[in-house]
Amino acid sequence: MKSYKIYFLAIVLLLASCSSNDEITDNADNFPADKVVRIATKVNNSLQTTKSLRSLVDYTGTDIGLSIDCTADDAYDYDNQKWSTADNGITWTTLSQMLWKNATATNNIFAYAPYDEEFNSTSYTFSAQQDQSLSTLSSDFVTYKSDGYVAGESLDDGQAIAVTFNHKMAKLKIVFTNGNQYTEDQLADYTLTVNAKTSADYIKSTDVATVSPDSTSQDIIGCNSSDAGIYEAQVVIAPQIIESGKKFIKFVMNDPEKTFYFTASEDYGFSSGYAYKLNVKIGKDKLTLDNEIEVGSWNDPVEMSAGEAVLTYIDIHATENEILLNAPGKLTSEAIASAINKTSGYLKISGSMNDDDIFTLRDWAYDNEENAICLKDLDMSAVTGLTALPDCAFSPLTTEWNGFMNESSCRGISSLITLTLPESIVTIGSNAFRLCGSLASVNLNSVTNIKEYAFEECTNLVLDENSLSNVEVIEMNGFKDCSSLSIINAPKLEALTQDVFSNCGILSKINISGALNTDKASKCLASNNVSGDIWLPNLKSLNSINIFWCTSAATVHLTAAGEFALNSLAFNTTYFNDITKGVATTLYLNIDKKDGSTYPQVSGTDHNTWGGITWNNIYYLKADGSYVDYDGIAVE
Repeated sequence: MKSYKIYFLAIVLLLASCSSNDEITDNADNFPADKVVRIATKVNNSLQTTKSLRSLVDYTGTDIGLSIDCTADDAYDYDNQKWSTADNGITWTTLSQMLWKNATATNNIFAYAPYDEEFNSTSYTFSAQQDQSLSTLSSDFVTYKSDGYVAGESLDDGQAIAVTFNHKMAKLKIVFTNGNQYTEDQLADYTLTVNAKTSADYIKSTDVATVSPDSTSQDIIGCNSSDAGIYEAQVVIAPQIIESGKKFIKFVMNDPEKTFYFTASEDYGFSSGYAYKLNVKIGKDKLTLDNEIEVGSWNDPVEMSAGEAVLTYIDIHATENEILLNAPGKLTSEAIASAINKTSGYLKISGSMNDDDIFTLRDWAYDNEENAICLKDLDMSAVTGLTALPDCAFSPLTTEWNGFMNESSCRGISSLITLTLPESIVTIGSNAFRLCGSLASVNLNSVTNIKEYAFEECTNLVLDENSLSNVEVIEMNGFKDCSSLSIINAPKLEALTQDVFSNCGILSKINISGALNTDKASKCLASNNVSGDIWLPNLKSLNSINIFWCTSAATVHLTAAGEFALNSLAFNTTYFNDITKGVATTLYLNIDKKDGSTYPQVSGTDHNTWGGITWNNIYYLKADGSYVDYDGIAVE
């Protein structure tokens, strides 16, 4: 795993939102008689989050979004309501008046800027402007979050919500000094661009922004100024790491026309809410770093005093019940142990993950599954950067194997009961959950590909009607011995494979309407007790042995027209529709199997033998969609 060495000076503090509790007054007279919601705005430009050390300045933006969730009465809920100012924040107005329920009701308040009518209250992607030459303000995403807000206790002296914004992006200030190679007039006319990522994903529940996984680097035009030989430029960027060796600053002098580049000599980390200053000297042909990179307040990053701690890029936030990762590959056992709910076993992970993070989580869970604190309920819905779960994701190999799975090769995480995956996951790796015997629920709605042995012996796993609705491929033993599934509904599955759904217990129905063949599918539906129907309407073959071995069903639908490749042991005449199960099965075929135009034909004196089985009834699908018996009499 790559190690990031970063040369930043600061105290490592999370810039979480300042609670409005800092402003609490016990004077209930501050509650407005007209119950009208009013706001006043400031922005916190300091690194500190305590009241005594905060540096608060007026917020000078023109539009913000405000949401209020009144926990006692939905009638006083307001979602993403736009507020505007024409006097630099002295007075804020909204087109639709907002009211408090009363002075004592508890509210959850959230505000952000700049306003966006498409703002998503769960997760939101904000992008800094590519051209910031006039101002960085519209690229500066700020938020305020206060849960448990009681108006009668917390309103300021003006009967307003004291909205104190915190910065969620990062700011880079570049100060150029002349190395005596050029005149001040020559340097005064310049353009600066910074090549960096501009998009950040903001998660409201954690109030933290991280770089978007699909964000690409852009040339951002800085807001430039010059005064008495000092040349400055500022840009707002997403929190990110600029990797060593990258040319990320371009300084273009227009007269004479000359271009300089600054290359990162190490990995530079830019964290949410921090401002950084690069002091750069302009030489004859290059830009060089003059002293260390400095970090400080948003408006004035200054050199820190000697002996300050080195600022490490904040790549992981561990809070109660939740871990947020700013960069993939940074999850640690210590963070998991700190964040997991000690009582329920619940853990939520947000942010950017990779396979290394999955294995760190798996190994911790495996090592602790017998302990009092173990992983039971895992929420990865807000994870980014993953499109596939790796092989053995939650089922570590305990012995080496050479392509042959056996009981001693895998050991599933026995404690895991519920898993919520991100919608970006489309592939489940081989053995991913093998032998996870307690796993009861996992969302697979976005998954299209499930590798071999992925869920074998997940004996408590239950699927719903839509769990496999988008799955196109399930390799051998995918759900073998999952004895609690209750239903198999995979309408897009392209083929059946060996043991894919064998021994899945009592099922209400099997619907695999997209499958066309079973060429390598022995026992694919074996040992199932289906109380309803088995639907295989597009299947063109039953070309493997024991496909329905020891399986019972109310009806079987094999209504595809045309030639049908049928193995004589597909149904296994000894065990299919075992009479001890008391199920008299009806078979549905295409009409062309009745009139003898395609193989194989129905046979027997009662015209009820097909595939080596004497069926209770055989009915035929006509071109108009209706069914008839052998004598042509209509049936339901």
